[in-house]
Amino acid sequence: MGVTRNLEHRTTFEHALKCGDLSQRVIAARALGWLRDAQCAPALLLSLNDPEPDVRRWVTASLSLSWVAYGDFDLIERFAMESEGEVRAAILRTLGWHRSKTAAHLCLFALSNDIDPEVRGEAAKALGRIDAQTYVSSLLDATKDDSASVRRHAIRSLMYLVDQSSKTSPHPPPIRPILQVLLECAYNDEDAEARSVALRILTHDPAPKAYGCLANALSDHNPCVRVNAVVALGQRGDLNALPLLKKHLSDPHLEVRARAREAIKNLET
Repeated sequence: MGVTRNLEHRTTFEHALKCGDLSQRVIAARALGWLRDAQCAPALLLSLNDPEPDVRRWVTASLSLSWVAYGDFDLIERFAMESEGEVRAAILRTLGWHRSKTAAHLCLFALSNDIDPEVRGEAAKALGRIDAQTYVSSLLDATKDDSASVRRHAIRSLMYLVDQSSKTSPHPPPIRPILQVLLECAYNDEDAEARSVALRILTHDPAPKAYGCLANALSDHNPCVRVNAVVALGQRGDLNALPLLKKHLSDPHLEVRARAREAIKNLET
């Protein structure tokens, strides 16, 4: 019933969320989210204190779809009491979707102090959505986190900032320090996905070191890293990359070969 988004069923779901057994409460929490209506928010907010973490997690996720501004304060308050990492992560995910300025300091605290890497990762992601420019220093620090997933989220937030700031911000941040950190991530991060994500932004970096990093990444053992290196080289518009790209027309991985053909076509036309 939730999938059909029939608001006539709202009171049924709200009753099940309050009085049902565990499986019924989980289903009701999910269904109220699918209704995507602010009228569902009060019942969902009341269930943030449900004794079962699965219910709290789905309630929090549904609040990202049934948003009311005052609900952010309830989520922030719940975070301070929440013992389950998955629920804390869900709270930050929802606050990030809301782009809640009031949650920025909570995200900063979680990014620096939470013991759960999933929570720190969601904090990095949320800060990127809320205001990456203001919190760029904390995001740069997070690229050195012990957890690969946290580093990936921090890199993505920084990548989005670099990509968008020149288009939308009247006062863009200094880009060179950000590019330098992302270059180091692309060269040195032990996680292939983090390296792959960092490579994407080097399209915007005209420095010779960036070109060298992309050329070096063409030999990476991970095909996703090679794909992103090929795409970035094709988008930079540097004809010197053609010999390197042509070598990868015979790459063992299908996606690398396809992207190499596209990059060569872009450079030669």
